[in-house]
Amino acid sequence: MANYGYDVDLVLGKKQGEYLGQIPTKVNLVDLKVKKLLFSFNVVGAYLHQCKPAVLISANERVNIVALLAKKKYRSKTKLIISVHTNNTEQMARQGASVYRRIIIKLARFTYKWADRVVAVSKGVAEDIEGLFSVPPEKINVIYNPIINANLSEKINEPVDHPWLNQVEFPVVIGMGRLDRSKDFSTLIKSLIEIKQEVADTKLIILGEGQLREALENEIKMLHLEKDVHMPGFVENPYSYLKNSSVFVLSSAWEGFGNALVEAMAAGTPVIATDCPSGPAEILEGGKYGPLVPVGDAYKLAKEVVAILKDPPVSETLIRRAHDFTVDKAVDQYVNMIDNYLMD
Repeated sequence: MANYGYDVDLVLGKKQGEYLGQIPTKVNLVDLKVKKLLFSFNVVGAYLHQCKPAVLISANERVNIVALLAKKKYRSKTKLIISVHTNNTEQMARQGASVYRRIIIKLARFTYKWADRVVAVSKGVAEDIEGLFSVPPEKINVIYNPIINANLSEKINEPVDHPWLNQVEFPVVIGMGRLDRSKDFSTLIKSLIEIKQEVADTKLIILGEGQLREALENEIKMLHLEKDVHMPGFVENPYSYLKNSSVFVLSSAWEGFGNALVEAMAAGTPVIATDCPSGPAEILEGGKYGPLVPVGDAYKLAKEVVAILKDPPVSETLIRRAHDFTVDKAVDQYVNMIDNYLMD
């Protein structure tokens, strides 16, 4: 947005995290220094009152609610775009809803109607927003996540620091994401048993960190796969891992979009995904760019992995599809939305 000539503030509840070094110098960083984001709408309201931005784009449910409450209380004339990145109905159905989660959903139902526009990261999420939060469809814009940028190809082609990926002696299946229930890495681990029945030397790498690490490690031990599965945690450059793997698997029980799927395709790596709500079927165009398998079906997942290991698709086709999800295309859509709907 800054490259388009906009004056851009990046407003953070707290200035911390691994990616601060990637913020361009032309972007003004605003640190609100709040401890509890959900109760910070007065601080956000003060920012709106003092800085009077033309447009504010908020990034997740709690931030959406805070921004909407701040706009309402301070009667701000700032146009507010909220964004939704997950299929909430599916998440609650599969994971359940704590008291806190139910409060968030109720607050979202109450406040989302105040938004000037709502961005959904997939068509499936858009349908969920309309149904769950009663947002009129004419207020919703589907803008896929911006994945491909100018630095990606450089990162893809960097050397990879993993002994399994520095040779071609055996195939490597890779998964990537938070170690939580939504990613369902348990099914991916179970599928390795079936895969090894036909391709005995196959290895599995799972990149990411999260609350289910111990449970997944215990499952790996129970299945006697300690020598065949490695979970290195968070890695600085996952793209070189993707580039040098044989096949990427997105085993999720639910998604909002499925960023890792596009990242793997950008690296030219064959992909397989569960047909989960929402995103993967849209990215793969119903299976055109990679097989879709039922959620939680380790056997069918394994069969598709084996098929790809024996007959991989053309990398160039996957790379071309990945470039439908560039930063430039997403920014163009945001700019058009702002110009066409909010700047009257």
